[in-house]
Amino acid sequence: MSKKNPVVFIHYSWDSEQHKDWILSLANRLVADGVDVIFDRFDLRLGTNTTYFMEKVTTADKILVIMTTSYKLKADDRSGGAGYEFQIIASEINSNLKSTKILPLLKEGNKNVSIPKILQSFTYLDIINDIDFEKNYITLLSEIYNEPIIKKPPLGKKPKFISSKGETITPSIEEIVDVGFTREKIHKLLGKPQQSTYLEDLFWSHGIIVYYNRHEDRSDGVILTRLESGIEYPNQFKDIRLGDSFAKANTKLGNPLNWGLPYKDISFAHYDLKNKFLTLSIWRDKPENPPTDFKVGNIQGIGYCQKYSVLACQPLVAITIEEIKNGLSPTYLEPLSEKSIALDFSSSFFHEPYEMSQMQYGKYGGYYIYVHFVISKKTIAIWLYDLSWSEMVIRSMRDLEELKK
Repeated sequence: MSKKNPVVFIHYSWDSEQHKDWILSLANRLVADGVDVIFDRFDLRLGTNTTYFMEKVTTADKILVIMTTSYKLKADDRSGGAGYEFQIIASEINSNLKSTKILPLLKEGNKNVSIPKILQSFTYLDIINDIDFEKNYITLLSEIYNEPIIKKPPLGKKPKFISSKGETITPSIEEIVDVGFTREKIHKLLGKPQQSTYLEDLFWSHGIIVYYNRHEDRSDGVILTRLESGIEYPNQFKDIRLGDSFAKANTKLGNPLNWGLPYKDISFAHYDLKNKFLTLSIWRDKPENPPTDFKVGNIQGIGYCQKYSVLACQPLVAITIEEIKNGLSPTYLEPLSEKSIALDFSSSFFHEPYEMSQMQYGKYGGYYIYVHFVISKKTIAIWLYDLSWSEMVIRSMRDLEELKK
């Protein structure tokens, strides 16, 4: 922290006497905490040049912008003293877009009605609720002194991806799935996971999630995902990488077998690669377009797994619906399960666009996927089971409304 007392200019509009008194109280508190405050009620004496005072905003280390509905009107219209000051502030913003000199504080209203247009993209501190004032005041004071409450840790060293013999120590995702490493072996290769559950290890340090067969404790599926930190797994799937356009992947893989729409902005493209499943999670740049329009989408996740993996549930359901649509007998329907399939496969709803739920663990074993057909609003529950510990099958397909009865 600098030994110099920070200089802060308080910029606001004269909305009411109560509002002016609240800001005076804030100014007094800041001065008591070592902040040199430039404030009209401190500095504007009889005979003071008001224009000269307002232009002092350029000399301050930080500018507190107290935002209300009345303030936004004056700032956007550049009217009155607040409008003139804001014109100077706007020039400072435009001259240095990376500056953290401006500290916007929302005192009344909301973002749409109280924050000037030029500040709409700035982060701000919500100080509307007086109950949280002490907490917010400490946050504000830490920013004024450039002493953030949460500090970025020192930059560490690059992970050692290469062994002393020059061999890559991070296995390819094909190796992880095809070989089927034990959990102990995975930990030796990738280190300690940042989070573990019954069937998965999450390695945020590598950008990968590893799934295990629940009967043999061997890896049978992976998901690669790009983290906000930018970390990516070094060995991605063949020539397909996170961030690639779907159009680029499509030229290498061909059209997907089917798709799912788990979220508004995300689609899943499913592929059957003989004895494995590949699923691409695609961020749809234009979610208003049909979910099958991948032309402007980018790959944000890659899933690769054995056909008996828990990760196989969604691709297997997609394949089954595709086969039903084409009048084929479902490949993954368990033999002798006809009594559990209380559906007419010739029903028209199978030809509708549909949305697929995430996998859920079954109460009596196995896994559930719910498929919602968009036009008819019909939802079916599909129960999948890892038969003989090595093959995933569909054991039941039922109308959800009928199940509820």
